[in-house]
Amino acid sequence: MQLLKNLSILVIFASQLMSVTAQKQATSAVTAQKQTTSANKTPAAIDALFADLPIDDAAGNSVLSKGESGEEKIKKNIFVTGALNKSVCYTGEPVLLTYRLYSALQSKSLIALRPTLNNFNSEERPLNNESPPQKKKEGKMYRVFTIWQVQMSPFQPGNLVIDPLVVNNEVSYTSDNKTYSYSGTVSSNQPGLTVLPLPEYHGPEGFSGAIGKFQMKAFVVSVRTAAEETDSLCMEIEGSGNLNDISTPAIKWPPGFEDFSAKEKWELHKNAFPPAGRKVVTIPFVAHKEGHFTIPSIRFSYFDPSLKAYQELQSGPIVLDILPALGGNKKPLPLLAPPAPVSRPDYTWILWLLVFPGISVLVFGLVRKRAQKLPSSSSGTSSGSRSGESPGEVPDKDVFDKDAFLDS
Repeated sequence: MQLLKNLSILVIFASQLMSVTAQKQATSAVTAQKQTTSANKTPAAIDALFADLPIDDAAGNSVLSKGESGEEKIKKNIFVTGALNKSVCYTGEPVLLTYRLYSALQSKSLIALRPTLNNFNSEERPLNNESPPQKKKEGKMYRVFTIWQVQMSPFQPGNLVIDPLVVNNEVSYTSDNKTYSYSGTVSSNQPGLTVLPLPEYHGPEGFSGAIGKFQMKAFVVSVRTAAEETDSLCMEIEGSGNLNDISTPAIKWPPGFEDFSAKEKWELHKNAFPPAGRKVVTIPFVAHKEGHFTIPSIRFSYFDPSLKAYQELQSGPIVLDILPALGGNKKPLPLLAPPAPVSRPDYTWILWLLVFPGISVLVFGLVRKRAQKLPSSSSGTSSGSRSGESPGEVPDKDVFDKDAFLDS
């Protein structure tokens, strides 16, 4: 009986082992099938993903086929576009003109001719082509380079057409260990611009010439100061537009006020378009009498192209309290003016007039006494006694003092 039990246990264990082995084999077969299916589908998936994208092979595209013209190939694979940021603007409004080169070849391109911009006030802008983007046009991939960019402001209204920009292109490639090259020129389109005149201005103050969007504020450094002391009125005009054409607003000074030369400073945002920044104007002034005064509100007008209308800004009135003058009524100099040189009289000649006579008398006395001593020295008398004196006799005091003075 025990033998039969052991045999039955062995049979059950063997059957379980065979079942587990079969399951492992089935699992391995399924995994292998999945891997095989995945491996077979991978190339198809990649092909389907990139099948519609052309290969960017500028060097390969640059090779001339047999009988193919270099100029014809350049015109098919390189072109230049000129574009304005807007097609309609107002007189004096800044616009941006940009030229871009599209190339599907391995080329070296240089600008051969730039358009003349006689009807504009123009300024070139810096370029950055470190990482040129790629764009697809008509099924072909191009590298895009910005080759010229100009900020312009038209002088007068009218329909203006800008001349084309011409680019010379040189293409080189290697085939069978030999280097070949060909060249050709391409020209851009001719951008058009409609320039409208500014509408007539009917504001209470003169038009500042500003075109764009702006803000303004004005203030006095010290609203409470003494008469004859220098103070400063500051104005800040901030915004974007034709910054270089903005004129300083007029100021109506109260009676008894005197203003001096203004100092202007621009703080510009680098490479911004439209040009943006802040203009700071500082005007020194002096009040010549005490009292309470008001500088009327300062008006600044500009034209907003987006609204097609003039806009007016006001600073609001500025109230000043002028105290009595300190230390008299001496008029100070303006802050921006250097102090005037002070001239002093020269009294040197008086000093010489007083000293010279004394020096002359002293020199004359010395010369005269020296002349009186010379005859007595040449009389041949002994140095131990004088004529008329006996040896050992003390000489006269006056004579001794005179000779001692002359010998000193």
